[in-house]
Amino acid sequence: MRSMLPSRLTIAKVAMVLAVMPIAVGCNCIFNAAFNSDTVGNPPDTTLPGYPTGDALSLNTPAGEILVRASVGDLTNQPVEVRMTGGTGGVDLLGTVAGTPPTTGKWVASWRGLVQANSGENIFGAMVFRDSGALILAAVEYRENGIIDFSELFTGTGIGVTWTPDVSQLFEVTIDLDAKTVSLSIDGVPVASCQNLNYKEAAAIDLARMNFEVGYTTPQAFALDNLMICAATQEDDHIPGTPYK
Repeated sequence: MRSMLPSRLTIAKVAMVLAVMPIAVGCNCIFNAAFNSDTVGNPPDTTLPGYPTGDALSLNTPAGEILVRASVGDLTNQPVEVRMTGGTGGVDLLGTVAGTPPTTGKWVASWRGLVQANSGENIFGAMVFRDSGALILAAVEYRENGIIDFSELFTGTGIGVTWTPDVSQLFEVTIDLDAKTVSLSIDGVPVASCQNLNYKEAAAIDLARMNFEVGYTTPQAFALDNLMICAATQEDDHIPGTPYK
């Protein structure tokens, strides 16, 4: 099956508009996108106010829209809706980390996400982790019939955990930049088939982007909240999938 993930050249061109600023010394998170301070019905604030300093979003919406909603399904604290209405050009929520993208260490990316009940068949929405050259480290992908895929390795059968319309799940991807491996947990439980797998593209060199990318042209909609990337050895007691305080 042909990959639905955009080429690294396409993503690199879009992401070049994002400015990267140094992160403050001592911070243990490099990306933090929550939308509870944004205006409902409008696109999210792409400058990502608050901690850390310098992370950013960019919106690619030629075939749909990305708007903050009061609630979607069981996400009730102003999630962002990523909606494909049809046509070409894609719909993508593109995130860039603060500071210089890390090349070493172990990092945990977390978010809450769901597929909306009004989505059509033949859907494809993916949280994709890319390096500074847009190579893919890992991708968590929604497909039709409740299938969750990981780096396009389980397209036909899924990973053994399914999605339910309008019901959110907590996703956590552990990215080991030293071992060059990735692992997936859902709702706090490691997914047995998705532990210590190699990068999707072996030549990836760092962790620069956390993107939600929508494929096909089928009408489909997703909701996301509390997107974060933090050091796995962080010393605070932050709970993944909740706003950073």
